[in-house]
Amino acid sequence: MTRRSRPGSRPARPLHDRHHVWAGIWLIVNQYLPGGKILLATLSVIVMLLMLFVIYGTLRRWFALPAIHTTTKDEYGEDVKVVVQE
Repeated sequence: MTRRSRPGSRPARPLHDRHHVWAGIWLIVNQYLPGGKILLATLSVIVMLLMLFVIYGTLRRWFALPAIHTTTKDEYGEDVKVVVQE
């Protein structure tokens, strides 16, 4: 088993992201805004919007990978898709 194929290393990430977004919304609505912490609420919203861009880019790349049919061997000897030319 290689470092890249460790079981359980990736499946929980989407659930983890949803959990953090929900916690961020909860903090903004129940802690920051009632407490008058407008700057903290604004910064939290900006960070969550930036995270949405990251998630969108990741999903866009993830859905584009099945269309790539060329593979090569990586340094661990596993077949991987050729995304960019070396």
